[in-house]
Amino acid sequence: MKGDIYAKMQKYDLALASYGASLKLLPDNERIWKARAVCYIDMGRYKEALSDLSEAIRLHPTAAEYNLRASVYAKLGNKELARKDREMSQNKDLESMGKSGHRPL
Repeated sequence: MKGDIYAKMQKYDLALASYGASLKLLPDNERIWKARAVCYIDMGRYKEALSDLSEAIRLHPTAAEYNLRASVYAKLGNKELARKDREMSQNKDLESMGKSGHRPL
């Protein structure tokens, strides 16, 4: 995806534009929401990152997304929501363990 290439090159404005265009075509793709959130994090735009991470979680809640959102909440000084998301992350890990019989990588 073009946005990923731009993000790796630290051309964040181009990456955001690419992710935005992709989301217009694929609004239910949680990977794009998460990728754009990471771009916002790299830019220090944490409130926008929270919004995108929340959408990614709504679409496909995973431990990784909850962990990432917890770190953003922590950067914004919201320790309570960070703690809740860390707990959700651990619960998702436990769910994964229950389904597969082993801890996720």
